[in-house]
Amino acid sequence: MELNPRHPLVKELRSRVENDEKDEAATELAMVLFETATLRSGYGLKDTAAFAARVEKMMRRSLGVSLDEQVSKIHQRQCYRDTGYQADL
Repeated sequence: MELNPRHPLVKELRSRVENDEKDEAATELAMVLFETATLRSGYGLKDTAAFAARVEKMMRRSLGVSLDEQVSKIHQRQCYRDTGYQADL
């Protein structure tokens, strides 16, 4: 994988890590960047559940939804009844 150091996302990630090496959000975003590049290249991910969890965490932060807020049990039951699948999102 090659990174374009002039890409705005790479520049921002670098800046965040230079400011705070322990920036959890920057670490997760870098991992999502790597995983996305892996998928775009036609490869699969070993841990798709971890990838999905990172994407959900990014979405929650972007939308201002608490990381701790749970899906209501009523919604989960309704979704299962309608589709036959357990809904985590």
